[in-house]
This record gives sequence, structure tokens and C-alpha cells, in this order.
Amino acid sequence: MSEKSGSVSRSDSENMSPELVKADEALEYLSYSASIPKAREEIDDARLNISNQDALLDDPKNRIFGIFDGVGSAPRSEEASRIASDTIRSLLENIPSDCTLKQAVDIVRQSIIIANKAVCDISSSTTATVAYIWKGPEGERKLIIGNVGDSRAYVMRDNRLTQITIDDSSLRDPDDSKARVIQDKISELEQPEKEADLLLRALFNQRNVISSALGFKETISPKVWDVSLWPNDRVFLCSDGISDNLTKLEIQNILAHTPNSDDAIGRLLIASLQRSKSSHPRSKPDDMTCISIKTQVGADEKAAEIDKTVGSIADAETFDQLYNLLTTNWDTLEFKKVDELETVLAAIDRVRKNELGFEYITRTNGLRNKVMELMERKI
Repeated sequence: MSEKSGSVSRSDSENMSPELVKADEALEYLSYSASIPKAREEIDDARLNISNQDALLDDPKNRIFGIFDGVGSAPRSEEASRIASDTIRSLLENIPSDCTLKQAVDIVRQSIIIANKAVCDISSSTTATVAYIWKGPEGERKLIIGNVGDSRAYVMRDNRLTQITIDDSSLRDPDDSKARVIQDKISELEQPEKEADLLLRALFNQRNVISSALGFKETISPKVWDVSLWPNDRVFLCSDGISDNLTKLEIQNILAHTPNSDDAIGRLLIASLQRSKSSHPRSKPDDMTCISIKTQVGADEKAAEIDKTVGSIADAETFDQLYNLLTTNWDTLEFKKVDELETVLAAIDRVRKNELGFEYITRTNGLRNKVMELMERKI
């Protein structure tokens, strides 16, 4: 990442396009967001937006989105996250339609700086991850991401999840490229007690300690990136209640295998909440908030999502239909208790890549036979 220019270079992010991409004029933004407090005991209504220290900014009409996570140790942290969200929304919703990309990047940066002053005025603190989708004069789109703290922004393209932001960790390497490598390792770490790299183990244990947030200091320098946005990309923003409990691969698998963004948000929240109450090394009780912004051309993709709906595993004619069925009906398919959705989906992916044999897929409900059938048909 190149923080000074606010752009993603070819060498730093191979799966993100380094070019400015023209999108169809009919490009739409479908956003789904939800938040649950760490105190919630029931998960049946996990997608309800309930007040907590996290705040959401979800304004698809003006192409403005954001996650704000009030710092738990600070007084009035819930108020801080709300003030930051309201301040930034009021500034970004008035961005001129004819502004240049550079002007838009500067406005996003300034909005975070102004929000910092507002949060300082109440002697509190909050993280801030802000997304604004800029439209160019010829229909090109750029996703502008501004960030302070450890709330994250990702882009999913071709079922591959790329993190755009870099956490402001208390032990972060000053070299962004090195910090990103370390961050990716921590994001996948599931057994830190077995990690031979003592520094990585220490960083994992301190991953929730941040070095910067709105309200920490009167003067801040927000990091800002801009990323080319393509039709069918999915932008995912979340607080650390999601990214600390789930690995990056787990987040990617849920997003990739749940075409409907509303269902994906629900599954991510439930998986994070269940993990937070377990004995897993990544377990961390916390508020959990996320936004999924899906780009699509007209209504074609929505129609495709509806067409993917099937009633049973035997009816699935494509892997997309199979994945959609498993993720949306897992609890009613009566799999064995030892089977877990994410494990089953990961096994199917590895079998499709010839990394595992068919015996690693459960026979329950004829799943193994269905995977064999679809692979033989090369679907």
C-alpha cells in the first residue's frame, strides 16, 4: 500500500486492479449492516441493530459507509462513536458531484480530522473506518477508505478477500509492507500457543491494543487509500469483534459461499458471537458490527440470486447453488453434530482444488456424492 498517494499498487495487491475501471452506468450499491452487543445471550435475532459502543454509517444513497468502535476503556465511548459517525456523514453527504478523485480523498481525510476534534471535545475515543465511493466523469468508480484504529475494510473480488486497511496496533511495524505481512499472519493464527515465532505470539496476544483512534490526540494523520471498484465486488467493513474472533479465511469463506449479503451478515455475526463464547484461542467477547456493500449491474444479479435457490442437496445443479443451500439452510439439513459449516465448505473447496480426496467430505444428505457429480460434470 502507498499511504502517501492513497492508492493500491500492482505489487502490493495483485488481485486488486491498479487501473481506473469504468463501470456500467446502471451500477448499484446494495448494503446490509448489523450490530450486536457483547452482552447478548441469544442469537436468534442477531441481525437486529442494537445500541452498543459500535456505531454504523450506512448511507447507500450518498455512497457513504463507516464503522466506529468506541474504545471500551474511555468514558462516553458509545457517544463518541455516534458523534464521529454523524460528523463524517454530514461532511461527506455534501461532496460535490464534480469533484476530482484527489479532492474526494482530501475531503474524506479532512472529515476524519474534524471528527477527531469533535470526539476530543467530549474527552472520549473511538476507531473510525470510513468508505466513500467516488464516481468519475466517465463512469469510473473508486472506493476511498479512511482509517484510524483497528476497525477494518476489505474488498472481495472473485471470491478472494483482500484487507485494505492496516491496524493501528500498539506493536505495529512502522514499515507498512512489513506491518501488512505480520497482520496477515495474525489474522490467520488459530493456535498461538504453538507458534514458534515469539514476536508473532506476543503481537497476537496484544492485537486488541491500539496505538491510535479518534480522541487519542488533538492532531492525527488518518491513513487513506483509494481502490478501483468493479461490478460484483463486495466491500466489507467490520469492527474487531468480527476480525478478532474469526480468521480472515473464515470471513472469506462465509462471504464467498453466501451470495445473499443479508444472509452473509447474519452468518458472520452468529459465527463471531459463537466463537466469542467458546474456548477457542481467538475468542474475545466484544461488540460486533459489520457492513457488506455489494456492487451489481441493474437487477440481473438479484435475479441470479433468486435462481440459485434450491430445496435440497440433490437438486443443486451448480456449486453456487450448493453453497447457497448449505449456508442458508444449514440448521435444517440435519448434519451430524461433529460437522461444522465452515469446515464442510473448506473441505469442498480443497477437494475442488485437488488438495484433498472425496473421503474428507461427509456422506450426510448425499453431500459427497453431489460434489463428485458436480466435479465430474466440471460445473
